Amino acid sequence: MRIGWRSIIIIIAALVSAACDSPTAGAEQWPVTCDEAAGRALAKMSPEFKQRVRALTKDQLIILHDTWGTGIRNEFGLWRGNGPLLASCAAEAEGTAPEPDPVAMIIITRTWALLQRDKEGPHGGH
Repeated sequence: MRIGWRSIIIIIAALVSAACDSPTAGAEQWPVTCDEAAGRALAKMSPEFKQRVRALTKDQLIILHDTWGTGIRNEFGLWRGNGPLLASCAAEAEGTAPEPDPVAMIIITRTWALLQRDKEGPHGGH
């Protein structure tokens, strides 16, 4: 039996597609604590984006929900079963359900707080 290139390409494409569509694809790289998620989010931010987020007030962070928040929900597996991260972040805010939308806002707020601390410097802004 001879398998042609066309068949091989179709098989490879199907395998790659199945791996990418897996609900837990990349799970071994997901953060599992709220602190870890905020640290990773901060590390991925460009200097310009850090400056923009740092300039916001805490009440203004909601404007990031549909943009940056979507990226956080996707990248950190919040919609794909990252139960440990959902539980970690929800436990930090009383009454918060371990669901993707509120957890993404907790991560955004935690990252913003890290930026505020950095703005003050090591001596509290002196």
